Amino acid sequence: MKLVSLLVVVLALAAATAASAGATPAAQTASRSFCSTARGVARSIVNSTTLPSGRVTPTALKTAYTKVAAAEPSLLATAPASLKPELRPVFGFINVLIADFKKANWKISNLAPKLPTLAAQADRVSPHIRRVRSYLNTTCKLNV
Repeated sequence: MKLVSLLVVVLALAAATAASAGATPAAQTASRSFCSTARGVARSIVNSTTLPSGRVTPTALKTAYTKVAAAEPSLLATAPASLKPELRPVFGFINVLIADFKKANWKISNLAPKLPTLAAQADRVSPHIRRVRSYLNTTCKLNV
């Protein structure tokens, strides 16, 4: 389930990418709005992947990823220019993941043949994830 943990972090990070400290009042307002949206998406992902039984259901995965995909345009629109270069590859990875999950009927076991490719893609996007995670922890206070 290490991949599931990585996916939770990737999605939570993707959801938490906007607003810069020391920005103008309008940018700070946008930051609060972005962080609020990010918090809702991150909560959905964490809740769907940490079920009490320890099992992640296809329905929970589909719900979480659909919510993240729906939030992508608003998250990208409110992200500060300095973070958009980090956010775009993260969402690119998420979109690949969503496509693969759809083909696998949202079952992790059906995704097994894709895991080596997904792991390589996750490695490539990890520097972006680290930078977004830092922002997420310091600005949005989501502590992922």
